[in-house]
Amino acid sequence: MVELIELDRRWLGICGDVLLIASRERAGFYIATSRGVYRLRPQVLSASGVSFDPMKWFEPGPLANFSIFSSLDEAVDYVAGIIGDKIRGKRIAVSFSGGKDSVALTAVLKEVCDRVGCEIYVIYIHMPFIEPRRFAEEAMRIGKKLGVDVVYGEPPRRLVKMYLVREGLPYRRARWCTYLKTRKLKNIAVNELGCDYIAVGDRIWENLKRFSRLAPVVIRRKLSVKKLLYPIAPATLCDVVNMATSLSAIHVAYREGCIRVSCLLCPYKSIVELSSYSIDKELEDPGLVYSVLKMEWRRWYSDRGIEYSEFAEEALWRFVPSVAKLFLNVKKAVGREDSEYSCEDIRRGIAMFMTARRRCTRVSIDKVEQIAKVLEALPDVPYIDIPRVASANEDRKVEGC
Repeated sequence: MVELIELDRRWLGICGDVLLIASRERAGFYIATSRGVYRLRPQVLSASGVSFDPMKWFEPGPLANFSIFSSLDEAVDYVAGIIGDKIRGKRIAVSFSGGKDSVALTAVLKEVCDRVGCEIYVIYIHMPFIEPRRFAEEAMRIGKKLGVDVVYGEPPRRLVKMYLVREGLPYRRARWCTYLKTRKLKNIAVNELGCDYIAVGDRIWENLKRFSRLAPVVIRRKLSVKKLLYPIAPATLCDVVNMATSLSAIHVAYREGCIRVSCLLCPYKSIVELSSYSIDKELEDPGLVYSVLKMEWRRWYSDRGIEYSEFAEEALWRFVPSVAKLFLNVKKAVGREDSEYSCEDIRRGIAMFMTARRRCTRVSIDKVEQIAKVLEALPDVPYIDIPRVASANEDRKVEGC
């Protein structure tokens, strides 16, 4: 699940196509479809013979509706005090997408390097065929806003095409695109630029798994693990949104109602986000993408009773076949009387949150470290993993939210 965002005096959480919308008066689960957002009512689902527990699709995560840093300068002071000596005289590569986290990361590290004396190389990796070219141009534009030159890279196009034809589009828990991007980033950073460290914009409050991995980094005030730097690890959503807005470095994807900056065909996008984009207008080779969609539908989904039109309209390629069928059944079960929002309503709310400065309760970094210690000591909260069988002869990987 992504972090909860404020939506007109309500809170919105999205995991897959399941939405949680909560206010002081009530909270409810919703299912997003290409035609709108519908309230999930148990009696409606049971009447259609559909068994669906929305709670199983939400990975528990810490709620951090507060800010830690009052300004960019305060974040710079904090980071310089912890890793300033470690990176003095070194070369630092920054993984950059132009999204809020990488903007905050770049802005902070640029100032830290100016202060302690180190070199910063900001690297953007484009994913051919499944990412709009305009997103690369947007990353370059935002880099200029931040006063940095952005190094462009992309995985070998023949390799990307090979994965598309062999594996289909990236799906949840099996994002081969991330592997290709990371490999290219490391190649440029280490082999071409000779960087000593790679800085990434991961934060502990994004989800439970990231919290478990990065809490020790924050608690022990290290902000690094071997050759990886995590300068903004303790930052909250309020912090990074406020930094990006104060720098006027807002990615166009946020203005269009996306929660994250990613490839157009990212399996972690909700149908709310995907329904506003056109493959024909946005991607360089729509024919290739449509042929891949047809291939994976025939190979893994058609024997589940899923029509191709349903597969394409609801972007069911994001899920393993068994989960795709479950979500399709839920979407078919809800009726017009359950409709409460349009996809455009949700996108508009997301855009308002992501592009405006937030007023959040201030919490000191010492308090955050204490909170992290308490949460770290709690037993692990399980999340749902669903084994996914593509057909009688082929196993596909593990699926969860």
